[in-house]
Amino acid sequence: MFARRLLVMAGSIAVIGGLVGVPVDAMAEGVKYLRFHADGKSSYGILDGDRVRRLSGDLFGEWAETDSTYPLNEVEILVPTKPSKVFALAGNYRDHLGDRDPPEYPQPFYKLPSCLIAHGANVVQPPDTAPVHFEAEIVIVIGKRAKNVSKEDALDYVLGITCGNDISARVWQSGDTQWWRGKASDTFGPVGPFIASGIDYANVSMELRLNGKVRQKTNSANLIHDIPTTVSFISKHCTLEPGDLIYTGTTGKTHGMYPGDVVEVEIENVGTLRNQIVGPIKYARFQVDGEARYGVVEGDVIRAISGTPFGDWKKTDTTYAHHEVQILAPTKPSKVFALAGNYLDHLGDTEPPAYPEPFIKLPSCLQRHGGPIVQPGDTDPVHYEAEVVVVIGKRAEKVSVEDALDYVLGVTCGNDVSARVWQRADTQWWRAKASDTFGPCGPYIASGIDYANLAMELRLNGEVRQKTNTKNLIHDIPTVVSFISHHTTLLPGDLIFTGTPGRTKGMKPGDIVEVELEGVGILRNPIISAENAGE
Repeated sequence: MFARRLLVMAGSIAVIGGLVGVPVDAMAEGVKYLRFHADGKSSYGILDGDRVRRLSGDLFGEWAETDSTYPLNEVEILVPTKPSKVFALAGNYRDHLGDRDPPEYPQPFYKLPSCLIAHGANVVQPPDTAPVHFEAEIVIVIGKRAKNVSKEDALDYVLGITCGNDISARVWQSGDTQWWRGKASDTFGPVGPFIASGIDYANVSMELRLNGKVRQKTNSANLIHDIPTTVSFISKHCTLEPGDLIYTGTTGKTHGMYPGDVVEVEIENVGTLRNQIVGPIKYARFQVDGEARYGVVEGDVIRAISGTPFGDWKKTDTTYAHHEVQILAPTKPSKVFALAGNYLDHLGDTEPPAYPEPFIKLPSCLQRHGGPIVQPGDTDPVHYEAEVVVVIGKRAEKVSVEDALDYVLGVTCGNDVSARVWQRADTQWWRAKASDTFGPCGPYIASGIDYANLAMELRLNGEVRQKTNTKNLIHDIPTVVSFISHHTTLLPGDLIFTGTPGRTKGMKPGDIVEVELEGVGILRNPIISAENAGE
């Protein structure tokens, strides 16, 4: 037998699924075990109300209760076990199969143990996989070595069950032959928080909530292949070891999740597994019904948020199709900087600057995605300059290069439109670089991407005219933010155009200019003449 308790508590003792030492009065709701970290040590424990009692020994061997207890809210809950292998079942609820026939026997696939994360940890959405899908699942915890076990004896090898979420990147799952990255990438296996032992595994309810709304609901009685069948089947092909996990399949339809979402899986008499989705976020500032708002881009819609990206915010239930809103300039900055000579191929024979060389663009020059660039009558032609634009996220004063990215909310696309005739003639560049509409930027602010390795290109009437990568910046984003902050305090929403690559050329009325930045989107603006500006 496994999990033999050495310290017997007062009262009658029962044997449950090979577990010795469970008081009879605990059988109705079973016993809840957890793996946790406290006082610099990781241990197993038993949940006793809102406290955790540390166990000595091996939960899967011999163990004893100790006198050490901790408030549950003061310990770090860990992944419930350290499994040698993790299985998951495909198509194990009829309402998940749709019109497909149910499988004659369990259909396991493999999840890597490295994908597991604990209750409270973040699910990290890889780039280009949005959205990842939820899959609420009951997870079997193996209690002792199981090889060729019968269905009738299978529960003797089960320690208990816990909550699981089989996170799935559908774009990879549908495109790959095997599901290893679609189902087992890092953080794709939330599990926990407790192992419930001694309950009726054949009749427990389960539901999943996304941002508080119920999205999946079922009962283990609806499993096509129940827990004993599943354990027996797998054990005939692969030896199961103590602590191994088996996700038993998901129910109904699944839906996509986006950064900022909170997903919860609750199983009756087990507990609630809660995790947040993190990863690249695209913020949009938009106008609808005459009101300017912020939102987050979720595929084909923009979800309005309460608050702003520069403070606390929450997703709302309100969504808009992209064509239903007017995208605005991404912020209302107090100041806008731009860098001169920050790509070697733009400098020609000029020596690169020893430090960043910013100049000021007026906030009034900013133009939204889709808005026209107005060419003044005596400046023919105005030139394009594709640029990565830094969006400051919080007040930055004299910040170090090492800490600078902590003050950056994200990046967006920019076009530092330039009237060369004025730029050459004037001492300062205020009108050549900051006349009205000379600062297109947008459409979105991308946060949480790798700012140091982003591809950028500019197209004029569909023809590529500029192409580079942020790794080619002479002075990178942290250096630029730090340098400016040592002279001027940067405030949330302030913008920094980081310089343009290669050669630039003129644009004429009727042209369409596009700046595309990897992970952000496409900024598109038409060129019009001053004479047509009022039309």
